[in-house]
Amino acid sequence: MEPSRKQNKISELFTEGFAGLGKVNNSSEATNSASVQGQVRQLIRALEDCTRLVSNVDMFSTNECLEEVSSHNLRYLLLPALLGKLTLKLSTDISGRCEVVKLADAYFKDFLRRCRDYGAIEHEAVMPYLEENEEGVETNENVPLISRDRNADLVTMVHKRSNKIKQFQEEKEREQRLKELQAIANGEFADDELIREYHMTLLKSYIAQSLEEISSLQQEKNILQHMEQLNKESAEYDSEILEAQRPPSRRPPPSKKGLMPVIITKDQAMKQVFGAGYPSLPVMTVDEFYEQRVQQGIFPVGQASGCGLGPCSHSHEHGQAAGVDIDPEIVKEYHDERDDPATLARNRAMDDYKDDHRRGEGNTYNRS
Repeated sequence: MEPSRKQNKISELFTEGFAGLGKVNNSSEATNSASVQGQVRQLIRALEDCTRLVSNVDMFSTNECLEEVSSHNLRYLLLPALLGKLTLKLSTDISGRCEVVKLADAYFKDFLRRCRDYGAIEHEAVMPYLEENEEGVETNENVPLISRDRNADLVTMVHKRSNKIKQFQEEKEREQRLKELQAIANGEFADDELIREYHMTLLKSYIAQSLEEISSLQQEKNILQHMEQLNKESAEYDSEILEAQRPPSRRPPPSKKGLMPVIITKDQAMKQVFGAGYPSLPVMTVDEFYEQRVQQGIFPVGQASGCGLGPCSHSHEHGQAAGVDIDPEIVKEYHDERDDPATLARNRAMDDYKDDHRRGEGNTYNRS
């Protein structure tokens, strides 16, 4: 691209961004609306492109002073400040707001460094806001110490208040002067001195605004960091409460030794059948399985000889003869599983009796 075309492109992009920022500031629509957010992002892209073109043509140099910059090129010093203003208008959540604040803070500080390098602002006035020491290394130790002298604190507060009032009055005068110069500077036959005065006044106005923005952003960063710490502590506390309220698990702890699958059969005949079909799995009867568990200490020894599961005890009488109190339900279940003829006959007789005699029909005592 030719130098003249680059200059025209830079001027168009800057005018688009600068005029668009004014429209966004004067808009009655909510900043977080979709249309305004789309416009803000478009303006940011335009000013970013303008910044890249200004850097490619080497418009500014640290070896020159403010008087050496042409009147028309002075306005391009405002690019970082304009980007910082637009960045603060981006609508995000709390986590995204931290990144927005950091980016805007970097833009405003870059703008103040350029103005300091060109002599537009004194080094002592801007040094506390840039967080730099004498070697030029950034630090976070610019927080003023709290004085123990109450009178000194009062004097400092009065001095700050008078400075605030003075800065407010100066800003009002600059705004009034900018309105007067803007119409003249944008005319076709504008004088070079008026254009330079307009851009210098605009530069001083954005310097004052950037100092205020950096102070506000520092407070907002502290608040966001505090909120992030509170959210982290709250999440940890909630996890501890949930862990404490969680009921203990009723499941036994998992065994370190893996269990080998076993096919349990009722009797020796089923053992031979399943053993032939599943040669890779161990097969044992219920009695063998119970005896194995007794030897391992898992089942009690008292039930091994009288529970009715072993081959040597098949009835309730044998258990009583051995001196062991056997649960009748276990004996009943044992006989039901093995289809005991006596048990089957007794159950069928009871079913026939219940069919012929309904419940309660024989209880005729004291009936009228």
